[in-house]
Amino acid sequence: MGVDFSIGISPKDTILFTVFADFGSPVAHPEIDNLFKDGWNWKNVGGNHIMGPYRFGVTLGFSM
Repeated sequence: MGVDFSIGISPKDTILFTVFADFGSPVAHPEIDNLFKDGWNWKNVGGNHIMGPYRFGVTLGFSM
């Protein structure tokens, strides 16, 4: 979710300012088979987030 602010300096030149928030990320469920070479298998049932689940940011872009 975000908001873009576009400022036109001239017909070809633009400044783009974006404020965004992300409230979710993909979750992975890793598995390890034959751990320690004794046939023990481990599975992460709860899962781990691939990246931080809550992110806020600002971007600044120029088009010339």
